[in-house]
Amino acid sequence: MNSKDIVTELVKKNDIKEDFYMRPFIFCKEPRLSPKKAGLDFDLAIYMLPLADYVSTKGGLKLMSSTYRKYNDSSIPTKSKSRWILYQFILSHK
Repeated sequence: MNSKDIVTELVKKNDIKEDFYMRPFIFCKEPRLSPKKAGLDFDLAIYMLPLADYVSTKGGLKLMSSTYRKYNDSSIPTKSKSRWILYQFILSHK
């Protein structure tokens, strides 16, 4: 069964008739870490949440933009360890 069939069956079984949020998780059942996937057993889980009237557009939307200051790559490698940067930001604003 492919992923499209799985999602279609899941939507039918849950009788979903409105917009919904879906997040698939692919995870390894083995209690070990390895960069090699050979010999490991993977499984799929899908989290679904109905959105219903998530954002009302009847009265229009008020939007704004804000600037984002990117950290310098030489201070902390920003392409990795993003959680650490977020953690530092949270601690610095307490």
